[in-house]
Formats: sequence, C-alpha cells, structure tokens
Amino acid sequence: MGGQTSPKVCPMHRVDDISEVDMLDAQMRARPWPFYDWLRADPKRRVYKLPQEDNFYVLHRYEDVRLAFLDAKQFSSKIIPTKDSLFFALMDGDAHRSVRQVLQPIFLSTRLDTLWDTHRVVIEKAVDKFCEQLDADILDDLAIPLPLTILCQIFGLPNNQEDVMRLYEQSLAINKAFFVVGGTGPRRPLNPTFDEKFRIVLSQLCNSIQVLKLLKHLGRSGIQQLWRKIRVDGRKNITKFTMPRPNYAEMPAGILAFEQLCNQIAEHLEANQSPAIQHINDAILLRKISKLDGILAVAFVLFAGHETTVSLISNAVSHLTIHPEIFERLKRRPDLISNFIEEILRIYTPVTRFLRRTTTDVRIEDFTIPKGAVVILMPGAANVDRAFDEQGCTFNFDRKPMRHLSFGQGQHYCLGSNLARRITEETLRHIISKIEYISFQHNEPHRFVTDRDNGLYRMEHCRVKLHKK
Repeated sequence: MGGQTSPKVCPMHRVDDISEVDMLDAQMRARPWPFYDWLRADPKRRVYKLPQEDNFYVLHRYEDVRLAFLDAKQFSSKIIPTKDSLFFALMDGDAHRSVRQVLQPIFLSTRLDTLWDTHRVVIEKAVDKFCEQLDADILDDLAIPLPLTILCQIFGLPNNQEDVMRLYEQSLAINKAFFVVGGTGPRRPLNPTFDEKFRIVLSQLCNSIQVLKLLKHLGRSGIQQLWRKIRVDGRKNITKFTMPRPNYAEMPAGILAFEQLCNQIAEHLEANQSPAIQHINDAILLRKISKLDGILAVAFVLFAGHETTVSLISNAVSHLTIHPEIFERLKRRPDLISNFIEEILRIYTPVTRFLRRTTTDVRIEDFTIPKGAVVILMPGAANVDRAFDEQGCTFNFDRKPMRHLSFGQGQHYCLGSNLARRITEETLRHIISKIEYISFQHNEPHRFVTDRDNGLYRMEHCRVKLHKK
C-alpha cells in the first residue's frame, strides 16, 4: 500500500510525553494532532496495534487510509457479525449498492436545487436569529438545528424547533448506545451484565406500544428481517471474535429512541408526502429495497447524517472566532469561502475515525493485519500527514489542490457531502454579511466532544459575542 517514507514531525506539536495512543483518551480527543505526529514519528508504528485491545489496529498515514477506503474487499464495512447489516453504512457489495442507489438521487445537486430556495430561507432565519442574540452558543443555537431542519424538510418530516430538537435528542440517544468507533467504551465487556439485560428487557416491556407499532408497520416478515440484522450470528465463537461493544447502560434509551424514529419514518412513508419519500416508496414498490431497508436508510441519515455538517459549521465559525484576520479576508473575498470550508474539513476532520474489518490477512510492507481484525481508519491523521503534504499541519486555504479524506473514498463516500458544503457555505456567507466580527466569551469554558465514542471532532459549549455593524 505504498512505499515507506521517512518520519516527519510537526515542530509545533510536542510529542515527547506521549507513550501510547488510546482512542478513549480525553486529551487525544480534545487535541489529537500531537498523537498523530507521535504515530508517524516511528516507522514501526505505521500499522499500530492498540495496546488496550486484543485485535484492533490503526491506519493513520494518508496513502494507507486512502487505499483502505478504496479496498472494500479486504477492508469490509460489515463490522458486526450479524447475518445482515442493520444500516447501509455497515454493508458491502450488492446490499450496500442497492440502498445507496435509492438514496443517491435525493442528494444530487439537481435535486437539491429544486428545494434550495426553501433551504436558504431556513438558513437565513437561523443566522438572523443567531446574530440577533449578540451572545450565542455556536453549537446549540446554530450548528445543530440547521442541518437537522433541512434534512427534515427533504424527507417531509415536521421541522419546527420542538420537533427538530426532539430528533436531536433521539439521535444523541441512538449514537451513545450503539455507535462505537475506535474503542470499546470505557473498556466495556463483550456481553451485558445481568442487571443491564434486565433493564433492557424491562424497557421493552414498558415501551411495548412502540414495539407493537413497529410490528404493524413492518409485518411479520419485516420483523424477521430486522431480527436477522440485530442478532449476532451464534455460529461464530463470539468470545474470540473481535467486535466493538455497544454501551449497554445506554441501551434502554437508545432502543426507545430508535423505535420511535423508525415508527415516525414508517408513518411518513405511508403518508407519502414529500418527493424524497415518494422516491423511496417507488423503490420499495419496485422491490429495489425492502420497506425495512427504506426506513433504516432514512433513519440513519437523520440520526447520523447530520453530524458531519454540525461539526463543519461549528468548527468553521469557531475558527473565524479565533482568527479575526480570516474573517476580515472572507468579508473582502467571499469567493474564497468554499476554499476555506475545504481547509476546515481537512484540519478539523469532522469524523476522525471509521471502522473496517479485514476479510483476509492484509500485508502493508513489513506489517500484517490478521483476518478478522478491526481496523481503525483515521482520516483526521491522514489529512495532516506531512509525508503527503509538507505543510500538512498548517491552516492554509490558498493551498492547491485541496485534497482530504474527510468524506471518505470509494463506494462509501459520503452521500451528503455536497449538502454539507452547501449548507455551510450559505451559513458563512450570511454570517459574514450580517456582522463585523465575532469573538469568544472568554469567561465561558470551551470543550471538545469527549463523551461520544464515534470519532466526532468539534467544540461544544462554545459561547461567542457577535458584533454588529
């Protein structure tokens, strides 16, 4: 997977006090760049085995990550040993292609153009409200509601503030319960405890209304299909099978949120009230996908698809707050906003790691990743790899070409990448036209996402002052 290059370390990052990489380390989550440099500093760490785990490996160099993204045969997205995968992001081959081909037209530029005037109104209203506050939180007041509102518009779901924030709470519960990327929670055991099993079963009994609704929408065959997607294959020796472990303590809330979201989507599929929903219904009627896969596809977009855009907006506005000279330059040259966004995507990679599973022994020079291992692809590290770009750790939105792996590569390239860029560009244009500059509320603490185990990178609790003309 490419020739080995001499290790290069950014002089701005101190790495001498780092002895290992731990994906659960709060310090690494808050400021990952020194850890990236530490990984690159020794050629023996080109393929890095996590010392805290039995069979987890890390790829962090640009070329290695890029080729792993492209090689779905050796690096499978099907990381959970169930008969079928629950979400299309965890599928490979024909199963993935069938769902992706149904969703892809919804996010094409030509389709987005038809609704863009409506989306622009949402963005302008959100930015106006944000700027009018003078003292605002970037994430809560702007970055979270914007992409979720637009996704709700696309799928014809209720998109008032209350509905959007309810959807966000659902997505938070689902992500905290199920999505484990690059680590296994606070060293969580493979199987739930008796108390955790009891709480999960009890929650289902208490939420039997949602279960019955799901049965009504899916029918017996749909429920059987769902069971194949969530039941771990008993034929495998799970005690020896490396797999990410969900957060069983969060499961009751996560399962309830997931069932509520699926039932809401099923009701809208039956009501058939938006072009996107009509498009999915047509695919179901033509048997391109099952009704369950249609519901799960929309659910995944709603509870996971907004995350990149939320982080992108938050990171972009935060960077402008830290660097007023860039804010001023973009006011003079708004044509540079798209370049600025690409550099934000590169430096502040919104999702810093993705999971793959090896389907065979994989050889990378002198290293062998065994078959069945979980491989953590780190686009956040790859994007600042000085072996790929000498100025990789320097923020420079004049660089050409603007290359990064923030949206992945190959068959799993992010479907919503174009929408994320458009929302963020429209948001920044409106902010820059409305205010003179933006500054931090220095008495307010800022922190990065540390309570989520899905590789998100963004600042939270980030209050700012907006200075009007």
